[in-house]
Amino acid sequence: MFTRAGKALAELVDAAGRVVRSREYTVSQGPNKLELVDTDQLPGGLYYLRVIAEEKMLRKTVLKQSH
Repeated sequence: MFTRAGKALAELVDAAGRVVRSREYTVSQGPNKLELVDTDQLPGGLYYLRVIAEEKMLRKTVLKQSH
């Protein structure tokens, strides 16, 4: 949840530390939906989702399953 409107950067980082997807969003105050596209082509494995906004960073672990 964002405390004010502004910009947010979402990055998907692989286990080697490389940014494999990145997108900037304009967000409003309160809850927002952020979506990274074209992740179907990424191999299955462990990734980290970083969201940077309001001079803070949120990091979550993501497990992508293979098809």
